[in-house]
Amino acid sequence: MSGYAVGARNLVKGFAARGYPADLICFCHATQGSLDARTIRTIGPMIKDQPAKDSVLVLQHLPAGHDGFDAAGYIRKSYPGMKRYVMTTMFETDLIPNIWVSPCNSMDEVWVGTKFNMETFARSGVRQEKLRLVPFLGFDPSVFAPQPNPVKFPGEKQYNFLSLFEWTKRKGWDVLLRAFIEEFRPDEDAALNLYVCRGLGTNGQKTANMLAMEYISETFRLSPKDLPVINIFEGLSLPDSEMPRFYAGANAFVLPSRGEGWGMPYLEAMAMGLPVIGTNWSGNTEFMNRENSYLIDIE
Repeated sequence: MSGYAVGARNLVKGFAARGYPADLICFCHATQGSLDARTIRTIGPMIKDQPAKDSVLVLQHLPAGHDGFDAAGYIRKSYPGMKRYVMTTMFETDLIPNIWVSPCNSMDEVWVGTKFNMETFARSGVRQEKLRLVPFLGFDPSVFAPQPNPVKFPGEKQYNFLSLFEWTKRKGWDVLLRAFIEEFRPDEDAALNLYVCRGLGTNGQKTANMLAMEYISETFRLSPKDLPVINIFEGLSLPDSEMPRFYAGANAFVLPSRGEGWGMPYLEAMAMGLPVIGTNWSGNTEFMNRENSYLIDIE
């Protein structure tokens, strides 16, 4: 479901389409439930236990993962004799974690998708000669294109805003709720539709709906009847091919993120022809500017 997973799939599909044999080695349990049938058909035959000898090995995303696990070192030990060891990765803030620096420098190359990360990785201590600018995240234009089958949002208004994100503070959901509630009254013809792409509400956790209502109640002291229309969709696991219907049902996309490594939903919404409101900082400025987007100034 994550942007990193999309990037990994794009890489192997891109290599294969250009005549470079690509093997896909999965290091963690993953479900194919969110993948469309065409993607499964494409990448299924690529899944292998071992990479071909004397090939280039590309490690996707985490140089040093949870509890300081050195994924880069593990790859070198587990698969010796490769022609080249490459890391593709990104990070959302102006520095990367200290535990990432040494694993990145142990690789032959580190591919980052944006000029923003070329600067932040170098500033953090990754050697300049290791870094390559490779924009490895993108969209399939045959899937993300204007279409005649949009989702109908509950309580649909004349103008429907859409936002898509994981429910974390980095995504700026608090900024978005505050801005929408301060701008629109219940009788105005606008609705805010939030698609929470990683569900909460498991193991006793509160749902996104509960957290949003708590925030609204504490911040504005308003009851639901005094609010403009806000729909929150969570716990959904849609295949990639279904996501364009959500974009097609909206009139604009908005995400006041506090930092992005790339910003896939921005790109997908732009591909669907939507006006896009986003933060004028971090990875998404690789493809968003004042000529093609509504950018939010920052402090």
